[in-house]
Amino acid sequence: MTRLKLPFAALLLTSLALASSIPRSTPAQNANPKRSVLELDFSLDAQGRPLLAWVEQVSAANHPLFVQRLERGVWRKLGGALNVDKGTAAQGVFIRSASSGTLWAAWSENGGHADIVQFGQWDGQRWVSQIKMRQSIDLTYAARSRDLELEEDGTPLWVWAEINQTGIAVQTRRWSGLEWTKSAPLSLNSKTIATQPALATDKSGARVVVWLEGDAARSSVLVKRWNGKLWDKLGGPLNIRPNTYTFAPTVQLDVTGQPVVAWLEDRGGADTLYVKRWTGSSWTLLGDALNVDPKQFADRPSLTVHAQNQPCVVWAEGPEDLKKGYLKCFDGKSWQLERGKALNFTPGSDLRGPKVVSDGKVLRVVWRERKTVKEVYRMGFSSATLTPSVPTLRLKFPPPN
Repeated sequence: MTRLKLPFAALLLTSLALASSIPRSTPAQNANPKRSVLELDFSLDAQGRPLLAWVEQVSAANHPLFVQRLERGVWRKLGGALNVDKGTAAQGVFIRSASSGTLWAAWSENGGHADIVQFGQWDGQRWVSQIKMRQSIDLTYAARSRDLELEEDGTPLWVWAEINQTGIAVQTRRWSGLEWTKSAPLSLNSKTIATQPALATDKSGARVVVWLEGDAARSSVLVKRWNGKLWDKLGGPLNIRPNTYTFAPTVQLDVTGQPVVAWLEDRGGADTLYVKRWTGSSWTLLGDALNVDPKQFADRPSLTVHAQNQPCVVWAEGPEDLKKGYLKCFDGKSWQLERGKALNFTPGSDLRGPKVVSDGKVLRVVWRERKTVKEVYRMGFSSATLTPSVPTLRLKFPPPN
């Protein structure tokens, strides 16, 4: 049997300083440089420090989860492997931090006939497994379709797509300190399939959920916002073409609290990336499709809102084993390709799973990349200077470490 070989996860740090650059930091390292990174998640802590969670492949069934944080230019690993049951495969990874300083990780481990969703909290020295919070769910795709955010005080808030008696419904779950409390279904029709939910929160307590509702070939991109008592529907479906194939929606709140949504939609047989913003009364399309090559399939996007309320999106695009990563920011009129080309460090490499975050001043991107199919995907690091012009941004990248 051929051993699966996978990451070169590249982390790019960008600064808004016009003439200054970020001091070169030590590289983000795999726990074992000979093992592939299979999955990544990326966020910022309360101090704006990057948090990187990743899963490595030891064997087909053993995928340990690790977390590291960038502290004064040095990547520090936070504890050892987080897996509760050692030797299991971690997947569906989330790393989140609240303004209160609370740091949470969540992931699932295969428990035979079910996924066991596990939670760990960092106490400053080690990861403390929160056994009372864990949940056992079936192995269907719908049950694995979820997103995690934290409230301002660090309380975990989930959004899940779960099977019920008539279909698949989207619901939120909030940890009360003793148990998970469920919301009423957000889905519009209890007899349809609702899946791929994504959740956004902000410091004001706002909550917004986006999801897909329909079937595999024809679905609508829908959004609801919490008003303090109920979930209000925001406009109609976001689709460019009604009742067509859609995939991988994601949402962020801008500086005014209005949601910005990115998603994939079929256009001419290719998965095409679009972004819309809620104006307060309707959805407005931002520019046109983001795909660099309209004939190539875009992969699952990652979205943030950067300086001057500017949406930025990163994604992978292209044929299997030769995917390129792209970062675009919206200048108020159109999408500008940052760096002017693909993010890949190596021509002909394969880039997967890019993530982007911003604190409004610093834009950061992370991904995994392998040079050839015979090599593993590794984590690497490079600093960059972000030079803003008016009205666009341009990234200048030094050579990677």
